[in-house]
Amino acid sequence: MIILSVGYAAYRRFGEKLPRLKQGESRHRGFSPISSLLSLLSAGTGRQAAYWLVYVCWWLHLLILLAFLLYVPQSKHAHLLFVPFDIVLSGTGPPGRPCKLDFSDETAEEFGVGKIEHFTKGQLLDLYACVECGRCTNMWR
Repeated sequence: MIILSVGYAAYRRFGEKLPRLKQGESRHRGFSPISSLLSLLSAGTGRQAAYWLVYVCWWLHLLILLAFLLYVPQSKHAHLLFVPFDIVLSGTGPPGRPCKLDFSDETAEEFGVGKIEHFTKGQLLDLYACVECGRCTNMWR
């Protein structure tokens, strides 16, 4: 549904060429103060200077975007990336159901999870997806 909505919005914006969405009209300068100020500051630049200004700003924009791509997975905002995968890959059982422990196994040295390495990949994805503690999804599949 989101892809269809974005496609429809792109069609409305670029396909229908609505007159109210035309750029560069001076009557709308009050609604975009930063871009209006930048357009006034760059009004006297020549063609070559404008080309290099666009080129530098494009690379600056790209570097900032790539810096955020490096920062987000290591920050507290990582759950925004992991939640969609967790929802798709989560089981259909009730959330919070613990796995059964076999107490009759005399060779077992530990019961449950004692180290992070003992979690399954699905449980680790649940931990990364949840902001609080990982219990809001199917943590104990």
